[in-house]
Amino acid sequence: MRSKPSRISGIGIDIVDLDRAARFVRDHGGRLDRFLLPHEYRRFRRSRSRAAAFALYFAAKEAVSKALGQSIQVPAEFRRYSVHVEGSRWHARAALPSGKKARFCLRPFRLEGSIGVLAFAQPVR
Repeated sequence: MRSKPSRISGIGIDIVDLDRAARFVRDHGGRLDRFLLPHEYRRFRRSRSRAAAFALYFAAKEAVSKALGQSIQVPAEFRRYSVHVEGSRWHARAALPSGKKARFCLRPFRLEGSIGVLAFAQPVR
């Protein structure tokens, strides 16, 4: 019997403390466009809780990088990952060095004063 190809090619997780996110937003709020793409920054600015919004985007991008087996070294690398929200569905895209695009299913969660995101990489075609 042949096995079917996996629908998940990588998994990443990241958790961000909300107090730490709030301090970061307070201290660097004017420069967050270095981390967020324009559509992400607009959504962040409209959010009732900017600390929670930033924590979600930060955790999502870190989780995506981990699902790819990579590490984010400098703030500009956060902009390589594009996070999208459609209703209650979160997903992300990343441009790979090969020129192909990777897609990710994201699952945000809350955990005792923190926000986390699980990223499931879908196979690149």
